[in-house]
Amino acid sequence: MKRNFLALLCALLALITLLSACGDKTEMPADTTSAETTAIVEENPLLALVVNKEIKVNVVYPENSTGGEQTAATAIFNLLKNSYNATPTLKDDFIIKGQTHDAAAVEILVGKTNYTESQEALAAMKYSEWAVKVVGNKILVCAHLEEGVEKAGQALRNYLISKKTPDSLYVEKSMAYTGKVESLSYFDTVPSMGAGLSSVIYDTGDGCKMLQYEKVSADVYAGYDALVTAAGYERISSYDFLTDQNKYAHYVNGDTILNVFYSSYDKTARVFVETTDVTSVVPATAGQYTTVSGYVPKLLQVGVTDPDATGDTYANGMCYMFYLADGSFVVFDGAFNDTASASQTYKRQNARRIYEIVKSYTPAGKTPTIAAWVLTHAHSDHMGAFSAFDKLGYNDQVKVESVILNLPSPEMYDDLSDAADYGSLSGYRTAVQNYVKNGSTLYKAHPGQIYHVRNVDLQIVFSPEQRADEKMGNFNSSSVVTRVVVKDASGTQELDTVMITGDMYGVVGTELANLYGEAMHCNLVQMPHHGWYNYDTGIFWKKVKANYILWPTAESNINNVWSGEEASWVKTNLLQGNMNSDKCFWAKFDTVVFDLPFTGQNFTRTKNVTYS
Repeated sequence: MKRNFLALLCALLALITLLSACGDKTEMPADTTSAETTAIVEENPLLALVVNKEIKVNVVYPENSTGGEQTAATAIFNLLKNSYNATPTLKDDFIIKGQTHDAAAVEILVGKTNYTESQEALAAMKYSEWAVKVVGNKILVCAHLEEGVEKAGQALRNYLISKKTPDSLYVEKSMAYTGKVESLSYFDTVPSMGAGLSSVIYDTGDGCKMLQYEKVSADVYAGYDALVTAAGYERISSYDFLTDQNKYAHYVNGDTILNVFYSSYDKTARVFVETTDVTSVVPATAGQYTTVSGYVPKLLQVGVTDPDATGDTYANGMCYMFYLADGSFVVFDGAFNDTASASQTYKRQNARRIYEIVKSYTPAGKTPTIAAWVLTHAHSDHMGAFSAFDKLGYNDQVKVESVILNLPSPEMYDDLSDAADYGSLSGYRTAVQNYVKNGSTLYKAHPGQIYHVRNVDLQIVFSPEQRADEKMGNFNSSSVVTRVVVKDASGTQELDTVMITGDMYGVVGTELANLYGEAMHCNLVQMPHHGWYNYDTGIFWKKVKANYILWPTAESNINNVWSGEEASWVKTNLLQGNMNSDKCFWAKFDTVVFDLPFTGQNFTRTKNVTYS
């Protein structure tokens, strides 16, 4: 009994001790805080750009920037420089492989830089939107389109002006501006090519924007059709273009037109976005036409130099005409302007010559018609007669159904110093609009398009956008190159092929060889740039394998071809080692009429007349 009492007493004392210990811990908890811990400091709501007139910010633009991005970045740079009499850093976003950008650096990122901050912001934005905001230590000036970059840059400059003091400039990290380029909201309907793919957007002139995607697989491109149609676009046509590695598709959604060209050769997809205000939907078929009795397809090479009496026998423009099954024509270029002042000696009369040829072939009772007028590029020795045709009133006497051309934007060129006629582009655009007002349908040519015109197919194998990512150093490089497939009167059987190159220059020939190889073979090929050829187009001639060469040059130039290193180049690349001119057909001041299919003998040559 005593033992039980002692045990109970011990248990009670232990319980009292435990409760006492618990009470002490509750009332005085152990201090586990380090003596070195400081209070939490709130983040500074301001980002310092200038402190005591010392610039703390860099201005960054993309290495492969557009003209608009460079302009916006330079304007911000100049604002900082002029406001504080100090020079900030203006640089591109180039970075050595394996390294990363400095997250701590305070920077203004203009446009589509390769910084993560820019890329993530752009991925969340529609094409027509622009934004200015702060992410970390970066101020983003974001937009997909040139017009958006311009508006975003202006918004930031206005904000900086409102915040600057004589010595310092701080930006509120909560600062944010957004907006849209309303005139380009149609862009918002264009789906992205695919997850993880970002496009570079180029302004290619006349209201056309090109989205260029690189490293695109054939499967990703194939899936793009479903994305486009799901976005509400109707597919007008789609096909392999010359080879199965080149794909083309044409879509329309209300007023928005998409042309899509993909090549597995360089895994590049190009999406051309336009509206029906500036171009037209390309029909998938040629439509109905009435065949001329006894029709024989013809190609006319029209010499456009002056006759000897004028003293101007050296220069030569370019004019080719295809006679179609219904008695109409496809005209390429046309050469010099006829409307020179009286003080100038030349009397080429090219516009009238085109008119007289069309009229002479037109069946009785039918309206003289040019079914398509294709302009290779905006130089006066190619496009001048097109302007004169309108000025002289022939546009009222001949029905010009359509005009096909591609007038590029200045952003696509490194140097316009050799583009003698670039200042005339506005005049050429006015001439084109005169044709449109007179009932012509306007088409802006893009690679992969096929224009079905009566019994010929005009295959656009090159337009200047294909070199936009590297910018062209020569205006002749803007020449639209067309492969013409001539068929029988019914349009079912292929008879002949002709390549019209305009003034195709330099690496463009190599580009065509890489894209199409021997699939671009043609029976007759026009010598680029009137024979002022560039040696690195040799691969082009090896692939196109021309049987006959159309040479738009003056008679006085012919002897130059057969002398010096030029002769060696011609012999090696064009004449397959046979040093004679049986393959070459010179324009001179003649009109050469080739019956098609051409076999080397079935042609006539007539000296041009000088009209009174």
